[in-house]
Amino acid sequence: MSSRRGRLWPVIARVAAWSGLGPAAGVLWRRRAAGTWTILGYHRVGEPSDDGGPDAVRPERFRDHLRWLRARYDVMTVGEGLAALRRGGARRPMVSLTFDDGYRDNVVHALPILLAEGCRATLYPTLEAIEEGRAPWPHRLALDLRRLTRRGDARPDSWPEPLAALAGAAGLGPREVSERIDRIVSEAKRWPSEECARITAEVERLAGPAASRPEMLSAEDLRAWRDAGMEVGSHTHRHAVLSRLAPEDRRADLAASRRGLERILGTPVRHLAYPNGRSADWDHAVAEDARAAGFESAVTTIEGINRGETDPFRLARISVGDDTTDALALRLLPAVARARARVHARRGGGARPQNVGRPLRVAFIGGRGLGSAYSGIERYYEEIGSRLAAGGMEVIAYCRPHFAPTGTTWRGITVRRVPTIRSKHLETFVHTVLSTADVCLRRVDLVQFHALGSSPFAWVPRLFGKRTIVSVRGLDWQRAKWGALARLYLRFCETTAMSCPDATAVVSRTLRDHFQARFGRPVRYIPNGVAQIERAAAAEIGRFGLEPGRYFLYAGRLSPEKGLHVAIEAHRPLDGVQLALAGGSSYSEGYMRELRAMGGDRVVFTGFLTGPLLQEIYSNALAFLLPSRMEGLSVALLEAMAYGLPVIASDIPENRELVDECGGYLFRLDDVEDLRRALRSVAADPAAAAETGRRARERVRALFDWDRIAAETAAFYGEVMAGTGRAPSRSAAPPGAKTTAAPRGAATAPADPASNG
Repeated sequence: MSSRRGRLWPVIARVAAWSGLGPAAGVLWRRRAAGTWTILGYHRVGEPSDDGGPDAVRPERFRDHLRWLRARYDVMTVGEGLAALRRGGARRPMVSLTFDDGYRDNVVHALPILLAEGCRATLYPTLEAIEEGRAPWPHRLALDLRRLTRRGDARPDSWPEPLAALAGAAGLGPREVSERIDRIVSEAKRWPSEECARITAEVERLAGPAASRPEMLSAEDLRAWRDAGMEVGSHTHRHAVLSRLAPEDRRADLAASRRGLERILGTPVRHLAYPNGRSADWDHAVAEDARAAGFESAVTTIEGINRGETDPFRLARISVGDDTTDALALRLLPAVARARARVHARRGGGARPQNVGRPLRVAFIGGRGLGSAYSGIERYYEEIGSRLAAGGMEVIAYCRPHFAPTGTTWRGITVRRVPTIRSKHLETFVHTVLSTADVCLRRVDLVQFHALGSSPFAWVPRLFGKRTIVSVRGLDWQRAKWGALARLYLRFCETTAMSCPDATAVVSRTLRDHFQARFGRPVRYIPNGVAQIERAAAAEIGRFGLEPGRYFLYAGRLSPEKGLHVAIEAHRPLDGVQLALAGGSSYSEGYMRELRAMGGDRVVFTGFLTGPLLQEIYSNALAFLLPSRMEGLSVALLEAMAYGLPVIASDIPENRELVDECGGYLFRLDDVEDLRRALRSVAADPAAAAETGRRARERVRALFDWDRIAAETAAFYGEVMAGTGRAPSRSAAPPGAKTTAAPRGAATAPADPASNG
């Protein structure tokens, strides 16, 4: 979108050119830069306009750019640059010119200049631009919002959330209105794809037919570009942010865009530009889907210079607007590109990518290890850590030897084994002490301590110049397994969780409200997430005597605070439906023996399950049961919903928060009769229960996607590194969406961000 580049940038560029520092640095750089490849990103070529669309470069400026570049670089297409980079590069630095979106001025204004100057370029249009003549949805949304604000009869407070943020626009000047609209459109890029499409369509309906829209390329224009010797890549079908799409939708979009463009051109389309293109907008899974769709490369919008070791699906690209050649020269210096990449990351671009400066180094302390979903912390280690690593961060996970996978890395995460004492009261404490001592001596920028018990050590790395975060996942002093002294210590840790680190994060609104009420300071709410899960057919669960659709399931630790004795008692008189408890002990062997004695042969204890067998037992359950007395935001409950299972949970605030938001059944805590009523209701009408589960699955996929949580976590890291980590948070739910009360078993709308801190 239009960035209204700062007035200081041209001044800095002119001073650098006048003083000789800029040209001198450029000469030194080019002498050392043989074999490097710089990709420049343009959108429109024509007179600049403030219509909310991408920046435009004036034709005369674009001609100046080409002449300046030709004198210093070998100018080539992306395909040529990629091939040259693989061969070791050229004698001079290489540069490629790219155009995104598919505006018609690329052919009308840019193409004649390219031909006159003897240069070739790469165009990345969306398929909808060519087939439907539609500008990318962010540009259309900005145009429609501007039209709404100019209408005298408009009532912004009646617009769909979060667009009611423009309610005061009538009293603002044009510049303030434009800035406010730009912020909303920028925020919209972080919404789930379905939510974004709904809001965009509603705004378009409210705005009504437009007198004019931006001119996009036709099929004839695209073929004219190709016939002139230029290259064509893809910018996807409808400019959807790929990391926000469900995997199956993303793969379909990539395949459709490539096939559609090839059908129009009659020639192969091998290169891709990620829409929006910052590190939160694509990840390892997106890159792999692009590779599987037949693309050979993908460019980002992360600033940097590409070298021989650069991943072809993480190509850095420098955005260029209506710059003078002095400003362009300064922008192309590697140090400037690295500095701008850091600024973009802090403004919400996510984790710093590989090959662009030094990546952010993050360490996790407080969990058991990797490779198994023993609890929510271990799932967080793996799901968030792997996504941050795919985005370019260096992530170190401190693991206990008996929970560490073999090898030095796991899904891109560096595994650091630190010994400990196998003891109920000392294992976590000793491991945290030794891990903290180790991390202080390592090149780490930020340390994230998980759980209350680790929080008293969060001040130590700060003495060594590192930033720290404490992530609270539950009020651990409520766990029944702890004695009086341990509970006293964990209660004290609530204070250290707020006072020792640079910032504090919590996984539920209930925890957020608790800490803000007690300490009077804001904490960051970032919930747990859940992967896009596919159901598995029954194949191996028969070994436990389980039949599909004929058992209630609990999965997790078998410890007293989980209330499993209540579940066994409530299940006892039910005929024809079994109860399966999948999990192991957490230093609660006496409780395990008690459960086995109560359950007899009507309760199945599967032990701790992982991988396909865990997937299978979730997929074929009648419903998921969580009778716990304390939680943070239960990952097991989220995963059950992601499988489409109806959930039956105790009505503690943390469970109620999730069930009220997504749908399910609640029963009064520790009330055997109320739980028995819920179990019988589900068993008597499994079709209605399945529909509740289906709705919950849709809500969870939209609101608690791990990719989205990872992007929000990376943005939080950027704030903490910038010293602003105690700022109020944005909700993980779509901004502005409201919660309305709903009966148990019914899905509800997401919560209002004003209540999310």
